[in-house]
Amino acid sequence: MGPKRRRRGRRNPHLTAWIEEKEMELDNRQGPMFAGNKVAATARDNTLQTVMNDIDSHEVNGLLPHGTIQRVVDANRVVYPWLTRYQIDGLRKRRLTHRRELAIEEAAAERQQFMDDNSIDSFDSFDSDHIADEALLYTAVVSDPLFVGSTVGRKKGSVGRKKGSTDKAKAQYLKRKNLLIDEISDTWYDLMKDDDDNTALFELIACKKYEHNLIDVHIPETTIYSRVRRGNTNNVQRGLVSPMAAVEPTLCHLLKYASRMGQYISQQNTINMANELIEGTPIADNLREWKEKFNAPSRDNKHSGIRADKKVGWGWFAGFVNRYKEVTSKYISNVKHYRKSWSTWAMMLDMYSMIYALFVLWGHAVELEHPQWQDQEGNEVPEDQALGSIVKYKLTHPDLILTMDETGDKGDQSEDNPTRNNKVMCETAGAPPTKGCATNNTSWTVQGFTTLGGKAILAVVIIKKGSECNFNEEYGYDFEADWVGEGEQPCLLGELRPAEDDDDDDDDNDDHDELPLSGRLPTQEQMNANMGRHRRYPGPISCLYNGITIPGLVFSSKGGGVTPQILVESLKHLDRLGVYPRGNGLPDPALLVDGHGSRLAPVFVAYVNNLQPDLTPDPMADHRWNVALGLPYATGIWQVGDSPQENGAFKHYSRVKKTQIREYYAEQKETPHIRTYDVVPIVNFAFRRYVQQLFISHHWCSPSQLIAF
Repeated sequence: MGPKRRRRGRRNPHLTAWIEEKEMELDNRQGPMFAGNKVAATARDNTLQTVMNDIDSHEVNGLLPHGTIQRVVDANRVVYPWLTRYQIDGLRKRRLTHRRELAIEEAAAERQQFMDDNSIDSFDSFDSDHIADEALLYTAVVSDPLFVGSTVGRKKGSVGRKKGSTDKAKAQYLKRKNLLIDEISDTWYDLMKDDDDNTALFELIACKKYEHNLIDVHIPETTIYSRVRRGNTNNVQRGLVSPMAAVEPTLCHLLKYASRMGQYISQQNTINMANELIEGTPIADNLREWKEKFNAPSRDNKHSGIRADKKVGWGWFAGFVNRYKEVTSKYISNVKHYRKSWSTWAMMLDMYSMIYALFVLWGHAVELEHPQWQDQEGNEVPEDQALGSIVKYKLTHPDLILTMDETGDKGDQSEDNPTRNNKVMCETAGAPPTKGCATNNTSWTVQGFTTLGGKAILAVVIIKKGSECNFNEEYGYDFEADWVGEGEQPCLLGELRPAEDDDDDDDDNDDHDELPLSGRLPTQEQMNANMGRHRRYPGPISCLYNGITIPGLVFSSKGGGVTPQILVESLKHLDRLGVYPRGNGLPDPALLVDGHGSRLAPVFVAYVNNLQPDLTPDPMADHRWNVALGLPYATGIWQVGDSPQENGAFKHYSRVKKTQIREYYAEQKETPHIRTYDVVPIVNFAFRRYVQQLFISHHWCSPSQLIAF
């Protein structure tokens, strides 16, 4: 027999009538609590806005005193019984979010406008004032409290921070916070002894946070109460103290300076050094007593009559590395002996001294009567605010000194390091996300000429190829640009002249550079209309200097690197355009380069010294260049544009453009590839953004010998 079924009774008619009456009252009731009524909703919004204005009027230096919101809500609740603290908090949060979004949009629009106005084609106007405006915008965004913890204010030209800067900033922030809590605890402990003082704890916390400029730090009152109750106002560590505490700072200091000198000490030798430092000292006796008291095996051996030794081991080493974050252990890398011997402090100082002396001899600099400390902008500052060493020289013609550096990339995307923008959403327990990429062995080098005054002069692209560049490679092919005029040309032009066979087995790019012609070739008028920036055939990037447009150059070399002939052709290109006219009362232009072999080739030496190919004087030549050779190694330390941050910036933006090309082929259902005719658009995209990072980071304009040791 199943369960007994409940009888369904009739509904009480009086109850039904009462419910209907209440529902009618709810429908007809007017008031701010009923958002379904438009009139009531408008009245509610106006009331909330009035309360918010009342709260804002209590702000002091952008901050609300403690308890202001609750006091205002309680005062208005007499008139508006429906008003709650949760409504005000929600409204403040939405308004803060809206302000943040507006600020982000304005900052992004200003940065984009700045980039558009200061593109590579208008470098003559890209001076220090514009850089200062961009820096001011960056500072304003980062300092806004709305952007605490945000990446919106990060400089667009810079990729990543200086290595170790994030950990250093966190450590400094934590140290300031701990000092603030210690001071509040000490002050509150003293106030507790004074019966006449009626200062509230929240008032003390607010005042101290304002004094230490740590307004955004949250300090619970329970933390202060707990410290005062325990009598530990400074949060003194109550754990065991190592008997080696007195000698560990000295050991850490020795390890750091040994590392700077290149005399690296292994882990085992570090332990041996520590034992030698304490041998025959009271610290060794204290170490034995500490072991026999706190180390279980040593304590058991003592009962057996075996005394502990007076040496530290691997256990102490692990604790030492954990306590001193300034030092760590890493695997050592092997480098060529000459690279190591040339990259020393003494060699760096000699290089800087001799190059500055040459600048003075050539008339590009003068020696200061009184050496001074300077910041990155060249302003005289105290020593503690200076950048680099003391300045003894002043550059009088920084724009007449060119620097040259090489960077580059390759078409094989399988070895590209991923960035944050490459992250995609996927199943947690599923297969890792993968995507097909180009694997072409196309490679290229970019040679950038910039002045010490911060202006880009020339961009030279060198494609690794055994034969000369054809039209497609010299002008590039931008798939994103639309064809101008009639006669759409969907494919590459191919060789406009018969292609010569290349018997070089090392050149693997020739089989993939040419596509078959489709239909009739475009006319010369159509070609002219589709050549230039943002066109189908953009050509190498151009720079503007002193009103002179300097087109970029595209070369090819078997090894893909800079050759003496390419270096000479680059200087001839500048001389043909009259970028640096001679005989106008100014010194001859100078070139600051690293001391690689191509800089000492006879063809290069002959050109910069007005000599004929047989190295005899050429009376008709007037293209002298003063050349200063720096160290051939450690260029990432001293050479403009060769730091890890700047090379990383170029590779990052190249990777962004290569990803766009891959997505284009994916939309076309084709196999992705990066070929030689893609090099020029990739370089144009990356060079415009890379050069902004270059301007911010150059160090020679203020001769401060900034050496990154």
